[in-house]
Amino acid sequence: MPLETVERSLPTSLRRHKHFIVNPTYQALLTDNALTSPDAFVALEGAIVSGHPDRHVMRIEIGGVSCYLKREHRVPIRDRVRNFLAGFGFTSVSVREARTLGELARIGIPVPEWMAAGESSDGRAFLLLRDTGRRTDLRASLADESNLDRTERGHLAHRLARHIAEIHNYGFNYADLYAKHVLVDSNCTDFAFLDWQRSRRHHRVTWPQRCHDLAGLNASLSDELVGADLRLTFLIAYWRATPDHSMSFQEVCKRIQARTMRLSKRSSIREQRLPKVRESQPLFWLDGETLCFTSIGSELLDPRAIERIAYPFRADNRSAVSKIRILIDGDRVCDLTRRRTVRPIAQIKDWLRGLRSNAPECRAAAQLLRKERLGEPCCLLAFGQRRASWGVLDSFILTVADSAKEGCHDDERRLAGLLASDAKLAVG
Repeated sequence: MPLETVERSLPTSLRRHKHFIVNPTYQALLTDNALTSPDAFVALEGAIVSGHPDRHVMRIEIGGVSCYLKREHRVPIRDRVRNFLAGFGFTSVSVREARTLGELARIGIPVPEWMAAGESSDGRAFLLLRDTGRRTDLRASLADESNLDRTERGHLAHRLARHIAEIHNYGFNYADLYAKHVLVDSNCTDFAFLDWQRSRRHHRVTWPQRCHDLAGLNASLSDELVGADLRLTFLIAYWRATPDHSMSFQEVCKRIQARTMRLSKRSSIREQRLPKVRESQPLFWLDGETLCFTSIGSELLDPRAIERIAYPFRADNRSAVSKIRILIDGDRVCDLTRRRTVRPIAQIKDWLRGLRSNAPECRAAAQLLRKERLGEPCCLLAFGQRRASWGVLDSFILTVADSAKEGCHDDERRLAGLLASDAKLAVG
């Protein structure tokens, strides 16, 4: 069903929001759970499973249906202009992706079902997606040698190539075609393609655009997972499924390889190529960005006590940083770093460039979560930032001290005594 019909089918109380669309299939479910406005969606709570400085993805359940909620912390003018120029109107990335998913689903491309999308009164945006079920990303499927032998890996490459060629043949580019965005079922026969916020439909996808997308997939797969023979098998299958042969196969290979080399220099791509040992801890926002706890921290910490010691700054508007050690039960320790950052000029520059200002502690927390995925012990407990005034940012990060990390990844219950209550907390 076209999205224009979806919007007209909404009750009058829902149409008053300029950018709020609901998939009719899920309208009754959302209404029964009091999700009838964008503000209700952005207020939902759950485990944050992935994120970026300007957005995150949260896992939730609505009426017994497993879902993922993608939330933009704000919608920059830069994004609205890009979406307008791409033909989606002066709207958010979330609404743009919902419209793209609707078009892809109508032509039979395996993508997640969108349930709702919109923008709240405070300038945030969201996209609600239904869970695709028990699937793993392409990297994990290829890493499981017991699941795929050489012949089956070749069949997987053929099926994937035909799917991607079909996407391009229908006129859609796929700017975020990375291995982590390709989900495969347990039988390695069905796919689901994620993250379409930068894609659009063209009259014709040119070979430079095709090579741009294919290079992203090529760069995000390490040589340990995919050898040169399997890459060639995939590319030949893609070439045969494409009616456009205006560029020679050799030139296509050269273009893909050249862009792959450029992408390989990016830190985000290098991280994707590393072997992921496990998922990092999910995050929980108890007071927006002011208090962010990991799964361990949310069970062990007293939020009121942490907030009191994490934000002791007064309105003096001077840059400051302090590092203290918190003693628990006399022998267990955590490290707390508190910082006040005064950067009014830098904040103005970030605002003009459409960037989000983040404190060093938030960037350090993201780095610790990356290390967890690579197998390092879980040591992050809590972090946060809040704006004290224009250009003034207060932040903190709380971690298990180095002496307390040993064995944490083997038995995280050893941390059960950490910050259990205000009475056990002492600052040294």
